[in-house]
Amino acid sequence: MSSLIKRLIIPISIIVVIAGSLAYFLLFQQSGSPIEVASIEFSIDAHLFSLNRVIKIELRNLGDNNITVNRVMINDEVWNMWAPRNLLIIPKSSGVLNVYYPWNGREYKITVETSGGTVEFNKQAPEFTQIRLNLQNNRNEEWNDMVHFNMFFADGELSEPKIAVYEGENSVPCQIWGIVRYESGYIKTATITFMATMAPTGKKTYTIKLGEQGQIPPETGMIEITRRNENYVIISNNIIKIGFNEEYRGEIDFVSDMRESVNLARKYIFGHWDPNAGAGQAWSQGLLQSSLYYFGP
Repeated sequence: MSSLIKRLIIPISIIVVIAGSLAYFLLFQQSGSPIEVASIEFSIDAHLFSLNRVIKIELRNLGDNNITVNRVMINDEVWNMWAPRNLLIIPKSSGVLNVYYPWNGREYKITVETSGGTVEFNKQAPEFTQIRLNLQNNRNEEWNDMVHFNMFFADGELSEPKIAVYEGENSVPCQIWGIVRYESGYIKTATITFMATMAPTGKKTYTIKLGEQGQIPPETGMIEITRRNENYVIISNNIIKIGFNEEYRGEIDFVSDMRESVNLARKYIFGHWDPNAGAGQAWSQGLLQSSLYYFGP
């Protein structure tokens, strides 16, 4: 277990701020098929430090044989991000299939192919504009440090890294980093970092809002640039340190607090939906942007 997780274990409950109900029951049964969609829910899962939009599909086996899932398609395209892969639904029982997909305010055609037949249905997803995060400090001492969450976006969903964090009505300084873009230029993945302060065993609620410019912290007055060798530069601002590997297109391969307790660039796989998406990381807004502008190109 990483030192970061040892210092703070954060059970997260998430409320997606939308209008209307998330769950729809008894949706569809293919004529003559032993498989039935009992319910569908558009929700968000928090796994470690990733916030993943998910379509939860409850499948009911009406037949007499075991059923397994073979393939999932969304809008007639194969979608491989679903779990559990070993889902086995015994006769007269149900199982839940989690399809990790960046749903947002449109109707989706969803097809689930199983060993017992195929079910297909169309369902309107709610708008995705913000997330509430309930953080719990499980330590018996105050927590005053950074927290980080990785998010995945659909192509065409987010053109600029405008993501804001709020505590109640107050904007919280945040950093958007680890940005990976589609060929279209739209953002594919990004990591959101912000400072959180919680009393011993205390709780805090934060809201992440999409499409809104986050608060850029003021200058710390403690900017340092260190060249460790001719191809490697460390920049710090008394809050966070980042390392630029100029030998590999200036990619950021080191991100840590001032204690260098954990290298977040290695801890978080920004393109975990696509293992080859690590190239093209970029920094935008926040803890270091003003520093880079200050020193110039």
